[in-house]
Amino acid sequence: MDTNEDDSTGKDGLVSASLEQSLEKITYTRLLKIPRVALGIVGNCVSIFSFVYMEPILSFVWETHKLSKSVIGAAWILIPVGMLVGFVLSSFLAKRVGKRAVIIVAALLISLAYILFGPSQVLPLPEDRVVLHSLKLRFFLVMFLCVAFINFVARLMPYMIEGAMEALPCEDEAERKATLTRVTSLLAGLSGSAKGIGMVLAPVISAELYDRYGLGVSCDFSAFVHFIFALVFVICGDGPFLKQSQQPEEKLATEDEEEQEMLLPTGETPRPTADTGAKKDC
Repeated sequence: MDTNEDDSTGKDGLVSASLEQSLEKITYTRLLKIPRVALGIVGNCVSIFSFVYMEPILSFVWETHKLSKSVIGAAWILIPVGMLVGFVLSSFLAKRVGKRAVIIVAALLISLAYILFGPSQVLPLPEDRVVLHSLKLRFFLVMFLCVAFINFVARLMPYMIEGAMEALPCEDEAERKATLTRVTSLLAGLSGSAKGIGMVLAPVISAELYDRYGLGVSCDFSAFVHFIFALVFVICGDGPFLKQSQQPEEKLATEDEEEQEMLLPTGETPRPTADTGAKKDC
């Protein structure tokens, strides 16, 4: 009995030690080499950029329209209302059309909101821009922007986790759960850093462009950034090079064959298994 308990304890120790070693290999650098993770990190920076970018612009607009403090306070209420609507729609749309489609459409809608909010000085909009300068329309666009922003940022983390788990090999359920915990923790740190960069850059760029070129060009810049991101996401967001889920399986199969060859006597060849036979037939 004592011998069996010692053997089981030794095996558990070896398993936990190997699991810790495999988890230590999952680093920030390794995650950033995964295309979906890298694209998601850029998306986090762009998403928070879209939200913080609007704050100095709104301050200038409220001052231009000479609004009272009570009206300005009521206008800021639109932001949490838009976020609440965005949270409700986010999970619903993700189940219907998928995370990738939600991210792309949300980025395009943010771009559209900035084009109309300016209004754009680059695109050929109608000559009569009285409606586009309407305060009511701008109030609506603020809430619309918040709805799109929440749909944008809420789908990025699941998208990155899914891509990372597909690219990292897991031999059993215990290793998969440990890897998922490790990946989620590291991605949270990377996402926070990317959002911090966006929060620093957005107000500086927004205020500088507004002072130099006016509201229209300032909004055009943000619209251009989100349109380019959506375009890149369409091309690279789920391309052939992202299908890495097969690589860990092939690697594990190769390792199993090597272990069989080491265990067999010299001169003998390993018997083909069902999996290897199927691969040879293919």
